[in-house]
Amino acid sequence: NNAITTLTNPGSDRLYLETTVNPNLTPRNSSPNFLNVPIAFLCSNQPATISPNAFDPDGDAIQYSLTACRSLSATNNVSYGPGFTPTTPLTTTVADPVAIDASTGLITFTPSGTQVGVICILAEEYRNGQKIGQIIRDIQVKVLNCNNSAPVAAPITNYFIQVGQQLC
Repeated sequence: NNAITTLTNPGSDRLYLETTVNPNLTPRNSSPNFLNVPIAFLCSNQPATISPNAFDPDGDAIQYSLTACRSLSATNNVSYGPGFTPTTPLTTTVADPVAIDASTGLITFTPSGTQVGVICILAEEYRNGQKIGQIIRDIQVKVLNCNNSAPVAAPITNYFIQVGQQLC
């Protein structure tokens, strides 16, 4: 996509897909499914959270990390622009850089300035502590100048009630 501002010559990058299948694995393995669309529209200077919302149909554990986006082959990374890397894929505030939770895949940061970037997530599958597969998910992020502020939810009070009691 020529609109990406965090890569060098983004229109020259090509799509890369890879699948590794272990035919001897019992039960067979399915790749994790990502339920959220891989596009995010965010506001500059407002905290952001992106969830890949992945699940594994086989119940395998998924471990997440940031990784380089690929072009043409497994060893050919896209060319990041000056100051950008797989773990620094966007311009953010110093206090809140891009971070990923290895267990949930939640990506948190506060973007600064308008930009279009790409974040790549490596989702590794583990069964009984043994790595059995992996998939890389690309997410395109567009950061805009916004005139509004993100909504703030009021804290929810915790209530403890006994079985059979009602709470209104």
